[in-house]
Amino acid sequence: MKTLTGIYVNQDKALEWQLNFECAAIYNLLDNIKFWGDMIYFEDTKEYWHLLDVQGIILDLPILSLTTASIFDCLDHMELEGLLEYSEVEGQSAVLLNQDKLDEWQS
Repeated sequence: MKTLTGIYVNQDKALEWQLNFECAAIYNLLDNIKFWGDMIYFEDTKEYWHLLDVQGIILDLPILSLTTASIFDCLDHMELEGLLEYSEVEGQSAVLLNQDKLDEWQS
């Protein structure tokens, strides 16, 4: 991962899903997780989830002064809004993004 030069925020969806700017910026970063996140197969769900690099998110979004706690707060909120599923596997954080919501974000 590397520091982003720009942050895209779909303001309509951010407001609809009650995402503050920090959470919207993290969601934008997660939109591209397929390019930087390692994957793990969950036997329970029969799906591939992306491993989350929390420190990488902090480094990629330095303007936000994120903390580990603020990232997990955002993940909790995004999960409540149905944007993703979040889980811990063998001490590692993993997310499964809701593709329908991603499509809305990108439109």
